[in-house]
Amino acid sequence: MMLPKIPRNEIAIVIRLFFYCLMTGASYTLSKTAADSLFLSRIGSGSLPATLLFAGVTTALLASLWVTLSKHFSIERFLGATCYVSSLLFLVAWWMLPHYHHSFEFLSIVYILAEVKGCLYAINVVSSMNEMMGSKSSRTSWAVVLLGFPISSILIGVLVGVESVVLGAGAWLLVASIIDVVAGASTIGVVKHALRSSSEKNEPQDVTDQIAQATLPLAKYATNTSFANWFSVLIAAKVVVLTIIAFKWRVAANDFFAANENSLAAFFGYFYAVSGSATLVIQYVVTGRLLSKKRVVVPILVLPIALLFLNTLFIIGVGVTFLFVVSTIAKSMDVWRRSTHSTAVHLLYTNVERQQRRGLIGRNHALIKPLAEIAASLILLPAILALENGVLIGATLVWLFATTRLIGVVGSIRAANQRPTETASNPSEE
Repeated sequence: MMLPKIPRNEIAIVIRLFFYCLMTGASYTLSKTAADSLFLSRIGSGSLPATLLFAGVTTALLASLWVTLSKHFSIERFLGATCYVSSLLFLVAWWMLPHYHHSFEFLSIVYILAEVKGCLYAINVVSSMNEMMGSKSSRTSWAVVLLGFPISSILIGVLVGVESVVLGAGAWLLVASIIDVVAGASTIGVVKHALRSSSEKNEPQDVTDQIAQATLPLAKYATNTSFANWFSVLIAAKVVVLTIIAFKWRVAANDFFAANENSLAAFFGYFYAVSGSATLVIQYVVTGRLLSKKRVVVPILVLPIALLFLNTLFIIGVGVTFLFVVSTIAKSMDVWRRSTHSTAVHLLYTNVERQQRRGLIGRNHALIKPLAEIAASLILLPAILALENGVLIGATLVWLFATTRLIGVVGSIRAANQRPTETASNPSEE
């Protein structure tokens, strides 16, 4: 297999950020696996909706605080500080676990900490790549840095799957804490390797424009509010669907493995390893070819259509094994989402003018997404199967409809862009 060609001046920063993604991805996978296994086996899935609700509120508040503080401090300090604080919290959690081994409050806090860690690490990575690599770096460098996440899922997933026969889920909290220290140490002096150019020193860096020019070349933007509104509807509906599916998957896994802590940890570990491997394969074989040929309709539509079919099976299906299989297949669609769907959806932002785009991204990810997670948690609280299945189908249909509306807007923009060219080439038609 050919190695990616990274420009010589970008190698140093790519290695540093790749290692950061690898370590933070490994720490998150471990802490999430431990939190899921401990909570489900010791508290049960019946209390999970309430914890999901608190996790959504806490994540929204802390993410907003992070955004506010980031305006006053350098990104390097945030990269290290997030890792060290996380390491300390999970070290304390590991130390206190034997004393509060079946405490709902304590295990809920551990679960919430894992959710918050994932959110903040994602923000850290996106921010650091924009500020330290910017629009002048090659797309290959961006792709290599982001490979750290699926590779960490593979390595840690296999490790957890094999070793969970011997080690309890609580031990992974300690390992996650140690990895966080390594991740934090790797950020020391990282800014020294950041790419600089005279044109980028005093203005925000944005790689989206560069990718858009190669994938969605548009001469004019969607200035009407309907595009932004339907985009927010798409994000909200998708988050509701994915949150409910993740909940049903955890409940089904807990029932299938009879709430056995070690079995749950091993299953989650192997699942993440297989998902990471599949994500790498699809990114390498499928994603690049689809996007390089400017085909974004198929990547965007595949996920809601597939989930609409799978979600209908929840209504007609009965039995622990059946629900476990269906929910696992539905959760496995995360492979397509991470490898192809999310990239295609992010490219839709390029249809909005740059200043408006930043506002739309902020609204969707700092407001719409957390509110949708909270709404999904409130739906799950009553524990009424018919209600959650009905909302699941309804939200999937809304997601699919909003997607078709956005594709229609993009199509109309392209048609408008092509008319002047066609008219100029056929003057006799005037």
